[in-house]
Amino acid sequence: MYIDESVLREYLENEKLKVLCDQKQDIVKLWKQTIKGISSLLEQEKVSGVKYYEYQGQDTNGLAVLNKMLEEFGGDKKLFKAYAFVFGGVKFNDKNALPADPKIMKIAHGRDDFLNDIFSSISKKNTYNLLTNNHPKNLVSFLNIVNENKNFIEKIKESRLVISHPWDIMEDSYKGKENLRRQLSEQPTEEFESINFEKIAYRFPLKFLWMWANRDRVIHPLSLMAFREFLKSDFMTEIFNGLSQKGNENPLSKMNYDTDKKMGDDVSKYARRITNARIEFFPKLWETVSVAIMKELYGEKWGDDNKKEEKLGEVSKLISLLTLGETDMTNIDELLKTHKQIILYGVPGTGKTHSAKELIKKWSKEKFADGESDKKIQDEIDQWQLSKLLSPQKIENAGNTGHKENCENKLKNTEIVWEIMQFHPNTTYQDFIGGIVPKTDDKGTLSYELRNGKFKQFCECASQNPQTRFVFIIDEINRANLSEVLGELLYALEYRGEGITIPNFSEPFIIPNNVYIIGTMNNVDKSLSTFDLALRRRFGFYEIKPDLEILNEMLSFKEDEKGELKSFIDNIEDYIARCKNLNQKIEEKLGDKNSQIGQAYFGKIKHFLGKKENQAVTPFHLQKLWDYHLEPLLREYVGFVEEGEKIIEDLKKTWLDKVEEQ
Repeated sequence: MYIDESVLREYLENEKLKVLCDQKQDIVKLWKQTIKGISSLLEQEKVSGVKYYEYQGQDTNGLAVLNKMLEEFGGDKKLFKAYAFVFGGVKFNDKNALPADPKIMKIAHGRDDFLNDIFSSISKKNTYNLLTNNHPKNLVSFLNIVNENKNFIEKIKESRLVISHPWDIMEDSYKGKENLRRQLSEQPTEEFESINFEKIAYRFPLKFLWMWANRDRVIHPLSLMAFREFLKSDFMTEIFNGLSQKGNENPLSKMNYDTDKKMGDDVSKYARRITNARIEFFPKLWETVSVAIMKELYGEKWGDDNKKEEKLGEVSKLISLLTLGETDMTNIDELLKTHKQIILYGVPGTGKTHSAKELIKKWSKEKFADGESDKKIQDEIDQWQLSKLLSPQKIENAGNTGHKENCENKLKNTEIVWEIMQFHPNTTYQDFIGGIVPKTDDKGTLSYELRNGKFKQFCECASQNPQTRFVFIIDEINRANLSEVLGELLYALEYRGEGITIPNFSEPFIIPNNVYIIGTMNNVDKSLSTFDLALRRRFGFYEIKPDLEILNEMLSFKEDEKGELKSFIDNIEDYIARCKNLNQKIEEKLGDKNSQIGQAYFGKIKHFLGKKENQAVTPFHLQKLWDYHLEPLLREYVGFVEEGEKIIEDLKKTWLDKVEEQ
């Protein structure tokens, strides 16, 4: 979600925060669980004699450890459940501990928490290593010393906190590693202690614990995802720039983020450096940033009253609500990186093609300086479409040596290349892969030539630029005869980098590893059956569901670049409630959730409104939307079912009735 100062103020100064909480109850629940889990540790007495891997002295699986911990946690089941859910993404039934989606303490792959991937609900692997490899007193010990400045590093080492298995930390293959935890618990080696600290000192879990232990002093987002997405927002770009433009020296510039490394004056690097800062330098950095944020939102005297902690909590909660719960893009991102080719499916109007383009934007944004505006990024990405990068004539002659050299030269400094092709019933193998096609000259003489199809052109350019990511979007993929259009491609999709022989071409066709394919399709389309099982096996599938809350943004506008968001509709919440009510009634009448209507259809109401803000939605506007957009789609859903006309009339009544009372 886009976040700048006007967005934050809009939520903080109005009743919108309460509405947002109502909309994202799952995030609110996580927030409450986190407070309870952290509090459960802070309330424990100080401990001594903390060991490494105390619960895993014997070779035992993670769930067995959790059940043992449950028994030994003072008999307070509710408290332990909150603690385990926060630190390991673990939920419980009446008898056993079960892995759940780890929404709080997600740990990225590798040391760079700012850039690397985060496990999400798509992943089958649970990231509860932080929980199962530590005794609660490891965490208690750490939280009890995070406010102490003396011997900060040594005291962190004393907590003997780990975030993974010992063989993962040492990055080595140990013989008899089932005994390694017990050995380290009884007698840790200096080598292990040193390597463990050097790894954990840069990781987010320690920063998360520190922020939440000091939530009366600093802003404390709910997870790594929330933290880093907020740091990348336009609002934080403004904060970082503001620190260096107030006439005084930027307070962050001379601070360390790592041993012998200063933050410096390049504010575009601040977000990454703060996220990956070494733990002993993080508190000073984050407290400085938190104060700057609070002053911007509440004024210079923001902390002079007795509501300091309440304000910090409100801002932290809002940041978490705005940055989390937007899981579609994260899951699509991970699925595409894993599978290389995916299908986004859903009911009409859910923004499947838009989501595909947003993923390109997300991938591209990683390559830009953190301070770049969204508009500048989008303008740049638009120019990275292959058909714009290469002239039509050069594209037409794709496959020649000259064209390949041109691909290499033209795309040398391009971070990502993309293309889009819409399938339809007349799409052919020649259009997509290539073959012999008719051609006429200026005199009308008919001849035939061998020509590459659009996807083959794309793959040849990708082969010449192996360090660049190439994303090919196939819109409405299931409208074509896929067996005919894709042909031998099924093998090439599964065995990337292997050449396959295709008719009429002398050189083998290869889909290189840097090509990613995103197909989109409606799951109510009658041609869905053309997507056979052999093809399904080679794609990952992700459902894009209706997101009617996004109508808040779709039906709003900005008067200028820095202006506040203004809604076209006087009471947008009532309109969204009406849309939800219609979808519920459709599912009830047709008995199928796949017959709902996506947000794009409901957003079309702005075409019947003027361009002024805060207009009332009248029966006239609703009738127009029904006549021109909703009813034609619903008639396709209803088809020739018995009592179809009655169903349409009932749905129309639901849509139009009680305008004032809803």
